[in-house]
Amino acid sequence: MPKNQINKLIEEYIEMATFHGFASSFDQAEVKKINKAANTMLKIAEVIDAMSGTQVFSKLLEHPNSSVRSWCAFNLIERMNSDTKTTKRALDVIKELANSDSVDAYGAELWLKQYEKTNP
Repeated sequence: MPKNQINKLIEEYIEMATFHGFASSFDQAEVKKINKAANTMLKIAEVIDAMSGTQVFSKLLEHPNSSVRSWCAFNLIERMNSDTKTTKRALDVIKELANSDSVDAYGAELWLKQYEKTNP
């Protein structure tokens, strides 16, 4: 698939991750949109991986938006075939999240503990 298609998917991914980071899960009307954005991001990550676009996608680990970075990190590890260097950088992003004051910090901490158990 052409590179411009990968770039369009990445643009959509950034849009969804940014929305997900700012949306309120306390607003019932937003919950469906939040879940839809999450599902869309998972599908985009899988499509990009199948298109051999993981290296381009991994640049999102350096994105200025923390939600984009963290979603990228989790998807690179859980859904994509990333190399050792990229996986290490993704883990660093997740560790940064776990050590932050974000509402997602505790979930990232638990995820890391489970990851370390299954990937010693």
